[in-house]
Amino acid sequence: MDVIELATACKKAAEAGSCVDVIKACDYVLGPAFQFKATVEEWSFVVAGRPGEPPAKWMPRIMGNVSGHPVYSDGSKFMSEAICSIDPENRLVVTSRGVYVLGEVDETFRDKVFGGSSEQAILAKYAEILKGVA
Repeated sequence: MDVIELATACKKAAEAGSCVDVIKACDYVLGPAFQFKATVEEWSFVVAGRPGEPPAKWMPRIMGNVSGHPVYSDGSKFMSEAICSIDPENRLVVTSRGVYVLGEVDETFRDKVFGGSSEQAILAKYAEILKGVA
């Protein structure tokens, strides 16, 4: 299965509106070995793509200090895969590879980009934005 097929499967699951649906779809496509749950502190959202990819194809991603990730060591700065779904109420971000539990937002991101909005408001806004791009 190529990246386009994977993204399509995750997009269809995200349209169903449930993180559980996204995880099941990604689990079906990639297998359970690719799924994990990690925590991200001092998080922010970015829009980025792969090296050489045109900006029109860039997707929202989460960035911050990760712990519990199978590849990155605890406390490492990282940027996730493209986001499939956001669950603002439970503070979860789902990607094609795993689930990220959000800790504290990056203060600069919150204050400068969102004028001091609550973390819940930021997550709700990005969930809404994601529905338009996914």
